[in-house]
Amino acid sequence: MVYQNSVISLHLKGHQGNVYDLEWNKNEGGEGWRLLSCGADCTARVWNDSNDVVLSHPAYVYSARFGESDDRVVTGCFDQLIRLWELNSSSPRLISTYVQHRAPINSLCWDSHGRLFSADAKGSICVWNSTISGLHFEKILNESSEEYRNETPINCLCFHPSGGRLLVHYRGSEMCLLEPKSGLKLISYSGIYNPRLLIYFLTGLLEGMGEWKE
Repeated sequence: MVYQNSVISLHLKGHQGNVYDLEWNKNEGGEGWRLLSCGADCTARVWNDSNDVVLSHPAYVYSARFGESDDRVVTGCFDQLIRLWELNSSSPRLISTYVQHRAPINSLCWDSHGRLFSADAKGSICVWNSTISGLHFEKILNESSEEYRNETPINCLCFHPSGGRLLVHYRGSEMCLLEPKSGLKLISYSGIYNPRLLIYFLTGLLEGMGEWKE
């Protein structure tokens, strides 16, 4: 449901189960709108004001993001695969699938340099470079961390608006800020206990944290 001034302005109906993730994007030329969603019915959907495009998967889709261009979508799935899709006027095309994770993929996010960060249910954060041909695996960002060794599930990733810090919510009671190039943990926040559900970080919350001491 799309709200405007606390009133439902649009009701998009299509998913046959829980909706796990949403993201807005503009159409080419900045006109109109697009909404990307994914859920428990094993689909991701791209909505606009006239129709929707369905991207079918073999399992639950926990996270979906528009690519660096409007005509691409990347999805993270329960089957441990990342998929890169190309959208066009006739039908969507699966460009490629990427095998790197050893657990369901819970969260995806892009940095300001066009790199994709993906996190899974065993505590891995993978970094991918994006090119015209597709995604290329670079490294596991947090390989030296205690959370990685303990296979602590990650619920959500989110970049600070400046792009210089990656906020990670681990399942349990910890959030932490990582330096996105080295994976160095800069600071930890504890006390938010959440064993199951996703926590999404609002830009206002991140901006309100102010300066960090490393």
